[in-house]
Formats: sequence, structure tokens, C-alpha cells
Amino acid sequence: MDEVPLISVVLATVGRRDELLPLLRSLGAQTQRRFELIVVDQNDDDRLQPLLRPLAADGVPVIHRRQAGRNLSRARNLGLRESRGAVVAFPDDDAWYEPDTLQRACEGLLQRPQDDGLIAWWVDAGPAPEGLTEAKAWRRLRGGEASSITLFLRTAAIRRWGGFDERLGVGQWYGAGEETDLVLRALAAGACLRHDAAVRVRHASPGSVPPAWPQALRRARGTGALYAKHRLGLGVVLRGLAGPWRQPIGGPGGPAWAVSVGRLQGWIGWMLGLAPGPR
Repeated sequence: MDEVPLISVVLATVGRRDELLPLLRSLGAQTQRRFELIVVDQNDDDRLQPLLRPLAADGVPVIHRRQAGRNLSRARNLGLRESRGAVVAFPDDDAWYEPDTLQRACEGLLQRPQDDGLIAWWVDAGPAPEGLTEAKAWRRLRGGEASSITLFLRTAAIRRWGGFDERLGVGQWYGAGEETDLVLRALAAGACLRHDAAVRVRHASPGSVPPAWPQALRRARGTGALYAKHRLGLGVVLRGLAGPWRQPIGGPGGPAWAVSVGRLQGWIGWMLGLAPGPR
């Protein structure tokens, strides 16, 4: 395949092998064949080589890059710099696509040249969202679902927005929030992002396995950092600190104390300019 790809699929991965198979198989089954796979490998071994060979043998351009250290946002930015497609996507290493996902994403953006990107439907997370994203709703953290696995963005646009903030996300003390931060920055810059339920992505339901308490703390710090970084309203902050206590102790938000304390740590830590090392 010598054509310039329409879409670049950036896959950052560490510590997994068999979990990647659903995604890789789904890429091999795509009806849209003008794509490339950019793998940013944070492993210390060669576990990925046998998994990537079948796709490459099938004519899919596979670019394999190594990254020392574990930082999801940095890995995705590395892949973004390598991307040749006009559109870029960021699946998790345990997510997967339906056969027409890439085709529908490309068609959706081709039909709406005014849009800077689209937000796909995460089928396993709930009902399909609709319509344009709105900065006002997002600043209340009521903008809907926009996990990184659902983002299909014009490459030029996300580069203009500066990519992912490498202080946020898996592998960092502020252990989440990187995709929400990206959307908030994009909307503040006047971006047009639209939910598109015709583009479907798959991943296990986020509420199927409650996070362990340390993980809940790390993820919650990322949310707290967003309060400070984007100067969200006090009402949003207070709702976020009190809200977890309405959930069962082992519910989808994790232990209530861990979520509330983590958000408080992230909010205060970011305001104080703290940048603890990776976690």
C-alpha cells in the first residue's frame, strides 16, 4: 500500500499482549483500507513483533516506535508526530473497532469539512450521544462522553491545539483527564466537534470492574487538575468533590473517599504548580 493514508491509528501500549488481538483483528477487517497503524511500544521486550506481522503482511503500513518510560500522553504525542493521515485516532490497546468504523469516520469528516473532528459512539458505555459539543456544557463537565478512544480528529487541528498534555494521563501522578483537557482546549480555541453515532467503537464497559483504591486516587487527581487548569467554576468543583459519596462504596466511581481525596489533591496540587514524578 503506497498511497498516503487517509487515517492514522495511533496505538500506545505497555504490559499487554493478548489484549491487543481484538483491535488488531478488527483493523485487519476494516472496509476502509487507506490507513496506517503507528504503534508506540513502551515494553522492555519484543512481545509485539509476532502480533504486528500479520497486519504488515496484509499490506497495512505498520510503524513501530519505542518509548522508554510509561506515559500514555507522551506516547500518543510521539505517534501524532509520525502521523501521515489527514485524520488521527487513538484507540486503547484493549479496545476494538467495528468493520466500517474507519470508513464511516472518514466519510463523516469528508461530508462536514467545517468540523475539526468527530466523537464516535462508545457502544458499550451507554446510549448514543448526538449533536455538536458546546464549550459551556464542557466547562460544567456536562459535555457527554469523549474518551480518547472515541476521538477522530483532523491531524492538523490536534497539532494546532498542542496534542495531549503530558502531565496528565496514565503513568502520571495526575492519572487521567488528558482527553477532557484536549477537548476543553479545542473548544476554547473555537473548534467544531460533533458526536457521530454512525461511527462506533468498542471497549468493555467502564463500570464493569471497579478500580482499586490507588488507581481511583490517581485517576481522580487528573479530574482535580482540570478544575484548576481550566479555572472551572466553584460549583463544578464542589459538585465533583461531594458527588462520589452518592455512589455505592464499590461503585463505578471507586471508593468515595479515594475519588474525593484524589480530586482535592489534583485541584490543589495543580494550583500550587506541583508536578510529582510518574506513578
